[in-house]
Amino acid sequence: MGCYTGGTFKPCGSYGRHSLTPEICTTCCGIAGYSYSAVRRGDQCFCCDAVDALKKVGDPQCDDPCTGNSVLRCGGRDAYSVYQALGDYNYPFELTMATNVSLSDSINATFTSYPGASYKLDFGEDIVITSWEPMVSYLYHSDGPHVVYGHAMLGEYGEAQSFLTSLPVSCLTLN
Repeated sequence: MGCYTGGTFKPCGSYGRHSLTPEICTTCCGIAGYSYSAVRRGDQCFCCDAVDALKKVGDPQCDDPCTGNSVLRCGGRDAYSVYQALGDYNYPFELTMATNVSLSDSINATFTSYPGASYKLDFGEDIVITSWEPMVSYLYHSDGPHVVYGHAMLGEYGEAQSFLTSLPVSCLTLN
């Protein structure tokens, strides 16, 4: 939306002050039900439902680097970088796959989440697979119990929303 010198902004709830980006702030405000997010001083996140067009100023006043990504700008000392926070922010996350598998059979792990999310899967054998596809195939190399960890990252910078789940898997050698 641009750089603003004021408005009726309310602090957003919980966010990582030392790893703030506009996307993290927008997600925080969107989840809270606000229409706009505003970042200031590189590490502060605020929300509001209306923006006063008369308070808009030039972008040079919003030149503080974001603590979460120094390439991005997060407001200034007395100015806010304001963003729209429209859309859905609470997406379901689920990992499904067979839990009793054979070492000789390839299995499919399927994520249900936001379209465009990136996924990381650790099948419990010190092999991590990263994918943009919601289905990943895998062939186990060792028998016994394994714990599968699935992680989805939403957003352009991969930190807007992240989910972690685990699933116990038993691998059996067929004779």
